Formats: sequence, structure tokens, C-alpha cells
Amino acid sequence: MADLQETQTWTPGIYQIETNDPVVGGPPDLAQGEGISNVQALQLASRTAWLKLQIAELSQSVADIDFGPQIQAKFDELVDSAPGALNTLNELAVALQSNDSEIAALVSQIAAMQNSVNNIDVTAQINAAINNIVDGAPAALNTLRELALALQGNDSDIAALVSQISGVQTTYNNLVAGAPANLNTLAELASAIQAQQQRKPTYTVLAEYPTRKYDGTITLSQPMTNFDSLIWDAVHYNLGATHHRYWEFPRALTPQGHKIYLGSSSWAAHWIYTSATTLTLESEYYSRINRVIGVKY
Repeated sequence: MADLQETQTWTPGIYQIETNDPVVGGPPDLAQGEGISNVQALQLASRTAWLKLQIAELSQSVADIDFGPQIQAKFDELVDSAPGALNTLNELAVALQSNDSEIAALVSQIAAMQNSVNNIDVTAQINAAINNIVDGAPAALNTLRELALALQGNDSDIAALVSQISGVQTTYNNLVAGAPANLNTLAELASAIQAQQQRKPTYTVLAEYPTRKYDGTITLSQPMTNFDSLIWDAVHYNLGATHHRYWEFPRALTPQGHKIYLGSSSWAAHWIYTSATTLTLESEYYSRINRVIGVKY
């Protein structure tokens, strides 16, 4: 009696004995139609031998792997720099047992916090927030949908309102165009005017002529540009030295070359600004200059 000559191969399929196959023993050779009864057994035995070889090779490969570094790495990851006295499960268990009261207190605090969270009336807070948004709006306009529908139904009115607002904005822009940034609102203007009204002016005599000046040139002791305005003290010499008249001209109205008029229907004088510190008489009629005073507000 002989054994089948198995090989370490994996056959893709197992032969099915057909009804017309002769039941013949002996060495199997499917191509030659010999030993048909032993073909299946040889195929299965060869598969088994192949599987045995694979298991042996895998076992050898696993035996050759050094799992020590990998195990140590996972252990180190688990310990994660824990103190030496708390880096084993036994040490942790002992430490936890010795702190039962603290752990119980912590658990109690967590339970109390959970209870507080559970007792919060979220619905009431949500309703309060919604009521703040609605804020007494009419029942027909207290949802976003109702507002959207109302706005859609008034497109023309809204367009007209937007146009009016745009016109107001244009008017405002034209009104404040060129105004300083700190003086382009009514409040800022009112504050500036109030501050100006509360300021007390200072007076400086720039020229004084006890015998009354009526010809030639008037020389100021300081440039007129140092002041906000100039006050002119003139006398009608036909009516005596006590008959004074005063005129105040803002400096902005008295540039170089500008002519000023002092007087009335019965007496007068014309002076021309020739520089920031000098004025020249152009003509006079019973008029004499007593003083020129600089005013700073």
C-alpha cells in the first residue's frame, strides 16, 4: 500500500467526480483520466500541506519579532510621566483608598452641580429672550415671518422712505461739507459757541496818540495777525476831545490793501492797511485817531 504524493500547493478548486467517471484507484492523474477516485484526496492533502507551511512560516516570523520596545512604548504612554509613587495600578488603588473622603466630597459636589443644571428652567429663559425681542409688538407683527410678509406688501412705501432718507443724508453731507471734524454736528457747534461766549477777551493797545492822529501813517506795536479783531477809537475834533466813537473790525475783514471807513455823516476818515503793522491815511474829515486796540478772544 502506497501514500498519495501530496505537494505544498493551493489548488484553485476541488474536482467533482462525475457520474460517468470510472471508479479507479491508483496514482491520480486527472489529465490522463487515471486514479480518478484519488484526485480529490490529493487536492485536499496538497491544500492542507500548503496551509501547514504558511502557519509554520508565520510562527517563525512572529517568533523573530522583538515586541519588547513596542510594549515598553505603550507602557510609557500609559504611565505618561506619572510620579514614581503612582505609576502602577496597585499604587493608584492604594492612593484612591486613602482619599475616599476627598473623592466622596468631589462626587457630592459634581452631583450638586448636576442637580443645579437640571433645575435651570431653560424654557423660561428662552421665552424671556423671545419676549425681549418681540418687546410688545402687535400680535400680527411679532414673528419674523409676519414681518417679512408685511415688508413685502409695502415695497413701494419702503422704497419711498429709503429715498427720503437718502435725500436727508445728501442734505446733511452738503451741510457739513468742509466743516472741521469737531464742528460738523449741531451739538459740537452749540458747545463751541457756548465756549466762545464764556471766553473773556483781552485787550492790547497797539497804537495811542494823545494829541490825536489825523495824518501820515499809523504804526502798530504788534502785527494785527496776533489778534482776532481791532478796535478803533476816534474823536470828532470839532465836538471836543470827549466825543469818542468806537469801531471793531474782525481781522479777517482787514487784509493788506483793505480800506476801512471810520466816521458818520458829519465826520469821517479812510485808512488803508499797507502791512501787518502799518496803516496809511487816505482822506479825513474832522476825524482824529486816539487809539488802536487789539482784541484776543
